[in-house]
Amino acid sequence: CTDVTVSLDASGFAQLQSQQILTADLSAWSCESSLDLTVTPSQFSCADIGSHQVTLTAAAGGVVLDSCQVNASVVDQTPPTAVCAPDTVTLGQGQPGAVQADRFDAGSTDGCSGVLTFSANQITLSCQALGTNPVMVVVSDAFGNTDTCETFLTVQDPQQTCGEGNCPPQRSL
Repeated sequence: CTDVTVSLDASGFAQLQSQQILTADLSAWSCESSLDLTVTPSQFSCADIGSHQVTLTAAAGGVVLDSCQVNASVVDQTPPTAVCAPDTVTLGQGQPGAVQADRFDAGSTDGCSGVLTFSANQITLSCQALGTNPVMVVVSDAFGNTDTCETFLTVQDPQQTCGEGNCPPQRSL
């Protein structure tokens, strides 16, 4: 038998099969009418992330022929699913100087982690950001897995707080 890493699927579950930990040649037991290989425990979920001792038992006709114990490391290597939505902000309405990345979240999910963190390229709310700005949002779960989504931030200035003086002067030929 050999130690094994068990990766949870996108729904946060995994089933450990005897073939994943068995290293022995079973031909010596070929005379046994029905060889049963049992893994205990064999099912894992998000609650099981970490190291566990697993037993593989070989039995025939209800008689245990042999068993071995291995360490099974249960891990979450599945990234979250990032879902983003565009947003619009208006200058001069008490907005902070920068936009928080989680404001673009439109239902991002993860199979195991209840807590997701969000980061994005920095967009400072200023006259230079007027218009539509692309935003790349990175969604991370508690186990370091990430996914990204792209969206947009539209910065408006209906009160014309930026004024018209931001244009370069006209030049004559």
